[in-house]
Amino acid sequence: MRKVLLLAAAVGCSFGLPVQASTFAYISSPADGLISQYRLDEQSGALSLVEQTKAGDQVNPMAISPDGKALFAALRSKPYQVLSFSIEPATGHLKPLSQAPLAESLAYLSTDRSGRFLFGASYGADLLSVQPIDAQHRPSDSIETYKTGMHAHSVRTDPSNRFVYAGNLGVDRVLQYRLEPKDGKLVPIGEGFVAVPDNTGPRHLAFSSDGRFMYVVGEMSGTVTAFSINEKSGALKQVSQADGIPARLKLAPGQARDARNNDL
Repeated sequence: MRKVLLLAAAVGCSFGLPVQASTFAYISSPADGLISQYRLDEQSGALSLVEQTKAGDQVNPMAISPDGKALFAALRSKPYQVLSFSIEPATGHLKPLSQAPLAESLAYLSTDRSGRFLFGASYGADLLSVQPIDAQHRPSDSIETYKTGMHAHSVRTDPSNRFVYAGNLGVDRVLQYRLEPKDGKLVPIGEGFVAVPDNTGPRHLAFSSDGRFMYVVGEMSGTVTAFSINEKSGALKQVSQADGIPARLKLAPGQARDARNNDL
């Protein structure tokens, strides 16, 4: 069985999707505008470069279609665009399919579980975006946007594909919506958010395999917050918070950060 491993440049996000044959990794490089394809040796963990595909200036967040047949990549330079590529089943080779406009520069890109909608989170413009994807994996020019608090940083659907959640880093909130399956519209659940402690900085989201829980990485606090998901309404309820930084690293809150580490 082949897996596709996706790494979005400085975001450091990775996940695997089953397809056929070997295991490949795709890494975007904003400065040189390339998407590099690597083959993963599953015994040693070593990556070997296969090829590089020219995408465009400031190519950054990426997403794989649920069927593993297409890759979407967002350009963070004007004019903001999303590029789609087909993934050759045997070799993992990327072949350009289409390009479409984006609402803004996006820090995060994902699809719903059916592959019919493309979601984006804009850190700089404080919004989420939704645009349809056709049966040929081509995003539409039609874009619906939703204003958020300061610095939206991620957006994902839950495993049931009925709910959408987003990390709103700058205002310490996790946004919660119901997904309308017909047109992809986002309907707020309750107030539309749950708050986390000040200076948590909710950034990335992950779900338990049974879909009952969601885990949120706090960039500013170095914590992982667990939420239960109401099966009927999708409403979130915080159930725990744990330190996400190993004690052996001897890191402390407020430690100076290398100015060269610009991952926004």
